[in-house]
Amino acid sequence: MEIWYRRLLIVPTGIVFLLLLLVTLVLQQFQDTLLDPDHLIEEAQEADIYEFVMVDLFTSVVDEVRELDAATFSDELEENPLPLFGLTTDEIVRSANRAVSREWLQGVVEDSIVHLSRYIAGETEQFTVTPNATTQGASAIREVRRLLNQADAYDIMYEEFVDPRVEELVESTDFPQGFDPPPEKVIAALRAVFPPDWTQRQFEIALAEITPYLLGERDEFRIVVPLGDRSTTAMRELKNLLREIDAYDWLANDVVLVAVQDAMEGSSRRTLRVDDERYLEAVGRVVTTDWLRLQVENMIDEAGPYLTGSEETFEIRVPLSDRAELAMDEALLIMVEEDETDYPYRKFVEPRLIETIGESLHLQFGVSVTGREVARAIRANTPDYWFRQHANWLLLDASPYLLGQADYFESRIALSSNKIIARKAIADLVRDRTVALIQSLPRCDSAAEAKEALLSRGSDELPSCIASDVAAEQVLIQIGLDVYDTVERVVLSRIPENAVFDERLLRRFLSRAGHEGTLDLHVVSYFTRDTSATVPDLLLEGTFDPSTHGRTGVLPPDYRAEQNLAALDQTRDLLRNGWIYTDAHLRRDIEKRGPDAQRRLDDIREIMADGWSFTETDLHQLLRRQVGGFSEPGDDSDPVKRLDDLRAFLSEDWSYTHEDFRGYLARNLPSGGLRTFDASRSVFKLIGFSPLVAWIPLVLLLLSIGYLGGRVWSTRIAWAMAVLLISSVLIHLAFSPDYGNFAKSGPLYEAAGVSDLSEFRSKLIDLDAMPDDFHNSYRMAASKLFDMTGPTVDLMAEGVATSSRNLAILALVGLVASILLPPIAASSSSLVKNRLLPRFKKLHRTGTVSESVGTDR
Repeated sequence: MEIWYRRLLIVPTGIVFLLLLLVTLVLQQFQDTLLDPDHLIEEAQEADIYEFVMVDLFTSVVDEVRELDAATFSDELEENPLPLFGLTTDEIVRSANRAVSREWLQGVVEDSIVHLSRYIAGETEQFTVTPNATTQGASAIREVRRLLNQADAYDIMYEEFVDPRVEELVESTDFPQGFDPPPEKVIAALRAVFPPDWTQRQFEIALAEITPYLLGERDEFRIVVPLGDRSTTAMRELKNLLREIDAYDWLANDVVLVAVQDAMEGSSRRTLRVDDERYLEAVGRVVTTDWLRLQVENMIDEAGPYLTGSEETFEIRVPLSDRAELAMDEALLIMVEEDETDYPYRKFVEPRLIETIGESLHLQFGVSVTGREVARAIRANTPDYWFRQHANWLLLDASPYLLGQADYFESRIALSSNKIIARKAIADLVRDRTVALIQSLPRCDSAAEAKEALLSRGSDELPSCIASDVAAEQVLIQIGLDVYDTVERVVLSRIPENAVFDERLLRRFLSRAGHEGTLDLHVVSYFTRDTSATVPDLLLEGTFDPSTHGRTGVLPPDYRAEQNLAALDQTRDLLRNGWIYTDAHLRRDIEKRGPDAQRRLDDIREIMADGWSFTETDLHQLLRRQVGGFSEPGDDSDPVKRLDDLRAFLSEDWSYTHEDFRGYLARNLPSGGLRTFDASRSVFKLIGFSPLVAWIPLVLLLLSIGYLGGRVWSTRIAWAMAVLLISSVLIHLAFSPDYGNFAKSGPLYEAAGVSDLSEFRSKLIDLDAMPDDFHNSYRMAASKLFDMTGPTVDLMAEGVATSSRNLAILALVGLVASILLPPIAASSSSLVKNRLLPRFKKLHRTGTVSESVGTDR
C-alpha cells in the first residue's frame, strides 16, 4: 500500500519536472539565440534594419512631423516649420543619411550588441561601448547649415518671425499723437540694417564657433555678433526712415507749433495785438521742415558714434542765430501787417518822453500840458513810414545784443523831425486851452476897465476881465502871446534830439514789465530752460515750478520780473552758442529714469562697440527659461544636463558602461527588478559555464521519481523514463515544426492569455498608448520588431523541439530497456542455473575443464 502513496507523489513531481525541463530547454535556446551576438547581428543584417531605420522609418517620422500643429513646436509659431521652409521629405531624409552614415550606425549597434549580450549572459562583469560620434555630429551640423541655405531659411525667418513681431511692436507702441510710422517702412529699414545675407553669415560664424562646444571638444564658447559695422547703415536708414514717414512735418506741425501754442495759451497777457494764427504762421516760417531735418540728421551724426561706443563723448550744437534773424524779420513783418510798427515808440520812447516832460508842464497863464499829451501829439503827427523805419533800425541795432554777439547795444531814435512835425499840434493845444481860459474870464464894465485890466496884469497872468466885444484871439494878440515860441521854448526844448535805447533800458523795461504783468517773457523759458549750464537757470533754482504753476506758470510779479531777465540772458546765450546737448546732459536725463538706466545705456554702448556676445552661460539660462525654470540643476528634467549628455555623446571620450546600464535598469525596473536581473545573469552564467550543470536538478528529479515509483531498479528506471518521455513528447508537440498550428493557436499561448498570435500582434500594434502624433511610424516600428523577432522565436522553438525529441528518443530507449531488462535477466539466470552450471560442475569433476582450459590457452 505504501508504494501507491509514493507513486501518487510522482504526479506533482512530474509536473515540476515538466516545467523545469521546459525552462531549461528554453533558457538554453535563449542563450543560443537572443544572447548570441552573432545570431542577433545576423538577424539585424538579414532584416536590413539599418536601411529600414534610416530610410523607411525616418521618412514616416518626417511625414508625420509635417502634419503636426505649429503649437507643438512653439507657441510663437503660426505654421509648421517643415512646410514653411519648403523642404521635401526626400531632401530631409537624404540629408540625415549624409549626416549619420549607415556604416557608423551599424558599427555602433553591432558593438553594443556584442558587449551587452555578453554582459547579460554573464560572460563579462563589465563592458564599455565607445561610439565616437564626433564625426557624425560634425556632419549633422554641416547638414543643418546646408538645409537652411537650401530652404532660404533666413528670408523665411524674417517673413514669418521677425516682420510680424516688428509690426506688432510698432502697432502696440504708444507713439506721440500724430506720429504714426507705417510698420512696413520700419520693417524695410530693419531689413536694410540687418539683411538676410548678413544674418546668414553671422549664423554660420556662430555655428562654427559653437560646433567644438557641441562636440565636447571645448567646455565653453563665445559667439560675438559684430554690430559696429551696422551702425553706419543703421544711422543712414534711420535718416531715410524719418524722411519717408514725414517725421519732420510731424515734428514741425505737431510738436513745435503745438508747443508754441501751449506756451501762448499759458501766457496771461500779450505784448502785441496779434492773432495766434499769425504767430504760428511766423513760427512755421522760422522753424521749417527742412531746417528741422538738417538739425535732426546732424544730431544723429553727432550722437550716433557715442551710442555705438566708437566715441566716448558727443556734443550736439544746433545753431539758432540764423533762425533768430528770420524771427526778427518775421516780427517786423507782423508789426507792419498788424499796424503795430509804433510798438517800439509806445513801449520805449513814450515812457521816456513822459518821464522827461513830467506829468504836468506849466506854460503861461495857468495853461499846462502833460507828458502823455505831448507824446500822444508827437505819435499822432508822425507818419507811419517813420515808425516802420525806426522799428527796423531798432531791431538792427539790438540784434547783435539779442543774438548774444555783443554785450551791449545802443539805438538812437532821432526825434528832431518829430518835434517840428508835432510843434503845431502842441501849439494848437496850448492856444485852445489859453483861449478857453480867456473865454472864461469875466467881462469888464467898460473899455477903460478892460484897458486897465490889460495893463495891470502880471507878465504871467491874464487880465482880470476882458471887454465884452473883444474876441479871445484878439486878447492873445494884445497880451503878446507867441504860442509857437512858448511851445518851442518850454515844451519842445525838453524833448531830446534823440531817444537812446540800450541794453540797460531793455532790461529795465523787462523787469518793470514783469512787475506790472504786462509782459510774460518767461514764456520764452518754456523753450529755453535747462539748455545751457553757462547761465544760472532760475527754473531749476525753484523760482519756476511748472507742476505748481501750470505749463508756463503764473508767477508772482517779483518772480516774473526775475524770470524775464533770466529768460533774456538764457535766450542770448542760446542764440550765441546754439542749443547744446552733450553726453553729460544725456546721462543726467537718463539718470532721472531710474538707477539702472545708466547701466543699460553703458550695456548698449558696449554691445554696439564690442558686439553682442552669447556664451555657454547664456545658453544654459535660456534653456532653463524655456522649461519655465521648474527643473532642478542636475536632475533628468534639467535641459542643461540633457545638453551635457548630448555633448558627451558627441565627444570622442564618451562611453557607455555597465554602470550606466545598471543605472538605467534601476530607474526603470520595478522594485527588486535589478536583483532579479542579477539572478538571471547568474543562471545564464552557470549555463554558459557548463550546460550539464543545468541538468543536475532534472537528473535528481528523475532519480526521485524512479525511487518513488519502483521497488527495483528496472521499475525505477521505467518510471523515470516514462516521465521523461511524457514531458519530452509534450514539449516536442508544443514546439514541433507544426507548432504554428498548435502552439501559436493552442494551449501554450492560451495559457499565456493569447488565443491567436496574429490577433495579439494586431492588438499590440494598435495599443491605445501608442503616440497620438506618430501612429504610422509606431506601427512600422512595431511591425518590423515582430518581423525580426519571429525568426528568432521560430529558431528557439525549433531548438526546443529538437532537444525535446532527442530526449524523447532517449527516454523511449531507456523505457524499453527497463521493460525488457527483467525477462532477459531472468532467462539468462535460468539458463545459467539449469544448463550451464551443472555442465560446468561435471566437467570440473572429470578434469575436462583443465584440459579445456589448457587447450584454450
